[in-house]
Amino acid sequence: HEPIVQNPVRTSGKGGGLVIYVNKRVCSSDKLDMFEPKLDRSDTSGEFQFLKIHNCKNTNKTKLLVNFYRSPSNNPKKFLEKFELVLRSLDRHSKKHIAFFGDANIDLIKYKTDAHSQDLICKLEKYGFVQTASKPTRITDHSATLIDHVYTNNFEVTKSCNVVTFDISDHLALCTTFELELPNSNKIRAKMHPTTNKHKHARCAQTRIFNEANHATFKDLIENESWACLYEVQGASEKFDAFQDTYMTHYNMAYPLKNSQVKRKYERANPKPWILPWLEAACNRKKTLYHNKIKNPSDAASKSYEKMKKFCEKHITLAKAKYYKKLFEKYHDNSKKQWQVINGLLNRGKKTSRQITLKDPSGDIINT
Repeated sequence: HEPIVQNPVRTSGKGGGLVIYVNKRVCSSDKLDMFEPKLDRSDTSGEFQFLKIHNCKNTNKTKLLVNFYRSPSNNPKKFLEKFELVLRSLDRHSKKHIAFFGDANIDLIKYKTDAHSQDLICKLEKYGFVQTASKPTRITDHSATLIDHVYTNNFEVTKSCNVVTFDISDHLALCTTFELELPNSNKIRAKMHPTTNKHKHARCAQTRIFNEANHATFKDLIENESWACLYEVQGASEKFDAFQDTYMTHYNMAYPLKNSQVKRKYERANPKPWILPWLEAACNRKKTLYHNKIKNPSDAASKSYEKMKKFCEKHITLAKAKYYKKLFEKYHDNSKKQWQVINGLLNRGKKTSRQITLKDPSGDIINT
C-alpha cells in the first residue's frame, strides 16, 4: 500500500497527524494530487487532509478524499466552523465524488440530545453529504459511541459501510465500499493485475465456473451445432467419437478450466511461514471471541477473549523464534544467507529506482 501521504505533522512531534494509504491497484502515483483549500493555518481546532485521485481505476473520473480529526481537547464549536469552511471551499467540486472520513469525537448516537451532532449533520446535509456509518465504532465496558464518520455526496454508488472488529486499536475500523463504473472490467483487471510469479509455491487447482451466463452460452453452442461431422464417418464407434469431440469442444468453450489457488481454511492472503495451521485456527478463534465481546459485552466474553489473545501472542512469538532459529542453524556457514534473513527481520528490502512523487499545494514536487 503505497504511496503514503502524511500531512499535517503535529508541531509537538508526538504522534502523527493524518495518513492516507492508496493501493497501487487504484491508480499510479502520478495520478495523485495533494491539495489544500485556503484555510487559516493557525486554526488548530481540527486537522484536515485532502487528496485527489485522478483516473481512478481507469474510469476517467476524479475522486476527492478528505481525512479529518478533532482531538477531544479541541473546542467542537470551532471545529464545526472550520468544517463548514472546508465544505464551502469544496462546493465547486460538487459534481465530483467526494468522501469525508475521520474521527470527529462527536457521538452521532446522541444525535437527538447533542447539539454538536445535530449541527454537524445539518452542515453536511446542506452541502449534499450523507452519513453512511450507523453502528458504534468505539466500544468499552461502559460506553458505545459512534465517533468515526464516513460521509459521501454520492450515496447511490455506496454499496456498503460495515464495522470491522479488529483489535489493533481501541476504535473499530469502518469499511466503506463504493461502486465504480468500469468501461471494460475484464480488460482493466488484466491490465491492472498482470500475471506474476508472486505465489510460485501456492497450491493451484483447476476449476470450472457454472453460472447462468455459461449455461446460456453452452445452450446456444449446442443448438447452433449442425452435427455434420456425424455424417462424415461410418460406424457407431466413429460416430460416437465424433459426437464426443464436438460436445467436449463446446463444453470446454462454455465452461473453460481456470486456475484457482487452494487455501487452507484460515490461511491469509500472504501467510507468514511460522504461522502453522493450528495457530491460524487459534487466531481466527481470537477474532471470533473479539467479535462476540463487542457484539455481546460481558465479563465472561472479555475474559475469554483476553485469555485467547495471550495464548496467540505467546505462541506466535515462540513459533517465530523457532522458525528463525532453524534458519540461522541451516545457514550457519553461509553469511550471505544469514544477512538476507537479518535484512528480512529488519524489513530492509532491496532499494528500487522507482521514486514516488507528489505535488504539494504550491505545485512543487515532494517525495514521500
